[in-house]
Amino acid sequence: MMKEENLSLFERGAVASSVVVLLIATMVGPRLNPGMARDELAVANAHKTRHISQLAASLTTARQDHAALRTQAAQTEQLLEKVRSELDALMQERDTLVAQVAVANQRVQELETRLQTTHLEAARLKEFLSLQEIKQERDEAMDKATKAEDRIRELTLQLHRAGVWP
Repeated sequence: MMKEENLSLFERGAVASSVVVLLIATMVGPRLNPGMARDELAVANAHKTRHISQLAASLTTARQDHAALRTQAAQTEQLLEKVRSELDALMQERDTLVAQVAVANQRVQELETRLQTTHLEAARLKEFLSLQEIKQERDEAMDKATKAEDRIRELTLQLHRAGVWP
């Protein structure tokens, strides 16, 4: 029984200390103001109502801005896709042009080679024509010389016939 009495005493002490702690906490804590006037409540409620209205307006504006941003994002995505497709088309066109330039460069090289060959052939032809002209001039000179010799013989024969000896 002794234990029960001690326990009861212990319980009593715990309850007493709890009551003391509760009283101290109540006195130390902030006081409730149950006597707020109606005017003060009305002002506080009006302030809170304005604040709630402002928050609602801000929320509506934010939702509208969000919707506008989504629309802009969708438009931007469409434009981006369009730009990507145009870029792909331009890259294909560039590749085609690069291939065409390579073919054109090859043809230019071939034409330059042909031009050089043509220049060499033209030089040979000029040389041949020069030789032909020289041969023709030589032949003409030889013909003139032959004619002159024939004329000299003829004149010499005429002189001999006329009795004039050189």
